[in-house]
Amino acid sequence: MRDVIFINPPNHNRVPALPIGIGYLNQILVDGGMDSAIIDIQHKVASGLLELNGDFFGEVKTLLSGAPAKIYGITVMNASYVWAVRISEIVKELFPEAVVILGGPQATLANGAILKSCKTVDFLCVYEGEKVILDFVKWVKGGGGGKPPANNIWFRNTNNEIEHTPNEPLIKDLDSLPLINFDANEYADVRNIGLDVGRGCAYDCCFCSTNQAWQRTPRFKSPGKIAAEAEYYYRNFKGTKRPTIHFEHDNFISRKDVLRDLVKIKKAHGLSFEYACSSRIDTIDDEIIELLASSACKNIFFGIETGSQRIQKIMGKNLDLKKVMPMIRKLISRKILVEVNFIIGFPEETYEEMCQTLDLMSEIQWENARVGLSIISPEPMSRLALTTPVSDYLLVKDTLFLRDMTATGIDPLALEPELHNHIYTIAGKNYDTLEVAALSTFYLHILKSAPMSMLALRKNLGVTAKDVLNDIRGYMGKGKPLSNNSDSATGFFAEAYASHLSANGSFFGEFLRYEIIRTAYINDAELTSEKTQPADFNWGFNEIYLAVLKDKELLSASASFPRRKTRIAFGKRHKNG
Repeated sequence: MRDVIFINPPNHNRVPALPIGIGYLNQILVDGGMDSAIIDIQHKVASGLLELNGDFFGEVKTLLSGAPAKIYGITVMNASYVWAVRISEIVKELFPEAVVILGGPQATLANGAILKSCKTVDFLCVYEGEKVILDFVKWVKGGGGGKPPANNIWFRNTNNEIEHTPNEPLIKDLDSLPLINFDANEYADVRNIGLDVGRGCAYDCCFCSTNQAWQRTPRFKSPGKIAAEAEYYYRNFKGTKRPTIHFEHDNFISRKDVLRDLVKIKKAHGLSFEYACSSRIDTIDDEIIELLASSACKNIFFGIETGSQRIQKIMGKNLDLKKVMPMIRKLISRKILVEVNFIIGFPEETYEEMCQTLDLMSEIQWENARVGLSIISPEPMSRLALTTPVSDYLLVKDTLFLRDMTATGIDPLALEPELHNHIYTIAGKNYDTLEVAALSTFYLHILKSAPMSMLALRKNLGVTAKDVLNDIRGYMGKGKPLSNNSDSATGFFAEAYASHLSANGSFFGEFLRYEIIRTAYINDAELTSEKTQPADFNWGFNEIYLAVLKDKELLSASASFPRRKTRIAFGKRHKNG
């Protein structure tokens, strides 16, 4: 029997990743002489080794039955909480005497509410666990009893009352954290290696709970430590190709001195790792772009959130939207992939402001960036959640979250909304939030399926996001399904913009067909054998599409491309295009 087994429960993500948080805790225990290991259920789901279906919990039970331990530590965020609870129930069924402790953001933010709701959880570890985990495990192994000697621990006393030990001060020296010895063979499919380069955000966006979890205290590892760890993981996780190292910090660029020194070290020692990072877009300037481009930064993520300057102020982000597009174009010109996320559904947001968000999102997509869209959710302990009554929560039904839950037999309606915030949005003051969520989600689907075709509509017909939403609403009114597959996107375009698609001798119709097949191939989505067979066109769209990506003015209806019967087989060139 092991001393400790850490469990990483599913979180709905289908991208293989390293469990950094419990990775640190496990390494600290191993280095401290404990028999400790990780069971990464999330990785098994993301890798296809486990499926979220009716057999899932039975398979988890079989997996855990062969892994007895004195203590089970389950990491949990809001999206994984429902799975963590059921896994704790399985643990107690198999090993009634085992101790179950939850840690992570959800434990930190929901603390006592979890202990009130879930009787199969014995303890919570809040905030950071690295400085307290070894003392806690030694105490449990010694028989426990009374109040735990470790800080950051929530528990029930002998009278079943909830108590907690004092909060441990945040770790000042993040360089003191150990190098995590992940099994490179187990995680060979991880292409994006998360590296903890710092913690904490000083900002106070109304929708975000990060500032609560980290007490609005930004901290960073030293540039030398970041460089050494990044190179280690880059060289040890080979797979089929070298991974990208993702610097995990909400606002990495906020410390320009850290980036400067990191780039100097990287160049001085000839370190070869490629990396990605996240930041606020208003921390980027020409010097930063040069530092990123010259040091193999391949990807940067921004949360723009809204295309409305008024909502920027209300939510506390306060970005100057006039500076967004010029900065994104500069980054892309230096071959840095830009990813941007938006949020709709702020309670004060008007329908016009929501459409402004979709228009800005579209502009960014048309610059060959990547965009994402979220529906506002009352994250635990965020200002939004604290000021929103539960009676205003709205269950968003057509999401991956709910599909995963119902596939395994979980009834979302039986869950406490306050502890499962991620499956809810909130009622707005100015429009039907659930209707707009459905419309905008499909808008994002067609924008990503056929971005240049959407741009052609803008250039040739003056079609705005608001116009497209009205057309989607009309499409729905005819009983047409809004599915996120290529057939649904094609059907919508054919229904709403038939005259445009037949213009110029059906050029735009064939262009749309080419683009949707190309996008589906790149995304490996909904590809039947029929769709991957060579397709016949009256124009050479491989060359045309690459030309259009470089010069969007070629999408004008007045542009003339010579006809040339072409059979196109979709393959690696489209993956790389």
